[in-house]
Amino acid sequence: MISKTKKYLLLILLSAAITRIIAANLASVSSDEMVYSILPWNFISAHRLGTLIQSPLYFYLADAGYKLFGEVSALSGRLPSILFGSLSILVIFLLSKEIFKNDKAALLSSSLAAFSGYTLFNNYEYDMAAFFFSLVSIFFLIKAFDGRYNYLYLSAVFFGISILIGLILLKTPFF
Repeated sequence: MISKTKKYLLLILLSAAITRIIAANLASVSSDEMVYSILPWNFISAHRLGTLIQSPLYFYLADAGYKLFGEVSALSGRLPSILFGSLSILVIFLLSKEIFKNDKAALLSSSLAAFSGYTLFNNYEYDMAAFFFSLVSIFFLIKAFDGRYNYLYLSAVFFGISILIGLILLKTPFF
């Protein structure tokens, strides 16, 4: 038997995925996206490890989206962001449950994140996949605070994956 919390979470995840697909389909293609969306085409079959322009893992994920849809389109290029943006709602639920030890607070947190205008507006950016893996890293870091230090290794691995998707560069110059 599925609990009420799991039913609500499933409903939140499903509606988050649907709204992200709709938002990604309706968003116009920006000039940055035009450049970065064509670079991953056939990236896997070219046997490349990376480029100097972008972290390599995003190109692999985008190329997998192109292979899945069979063409280069706005939706196929945005597939990794839609997928990981939707899955980040689950991680926010787990993270909130770990912090607050309360199912209602976790459901509220995940529903607020699911329908956040900011995440829906930026749903097509590659940062959504990096955001997902950063959240997973934070989740394991918080689990390590309870004295289970083996989770620090998982936190480091997922943070490394996040960096392989997209480097977050400091915008302010050092003087």
